[in-house]
Amino acid sequence: MSETVLLVGGGGREHAIARALAPDCDLYAVAGNRNPGIVDLADGFDDHRRHRR
Repeated sequence: MSETVLLVGGGGREHAIARALAPDCDLYAVAGNRNPGIVDLADGFDDHRRHRR
C-alpha cells in the first residue's frame, strides 16, 4: 500500500520535493500557480485560486 502525500505550494523547492516523492507515493498538489513540473509529477493537481469567492 503506497502512502498518499499532499504537497502545498508550487515553487522550486516544492518541485524538488515532488520529484523525490512521486515515484514512491500517490502525490497530490495544491498551489496558486500551475508549475508544469509539479503538474506532470502529481497524480492530482488543484489550483486553489478557483475556489475563492
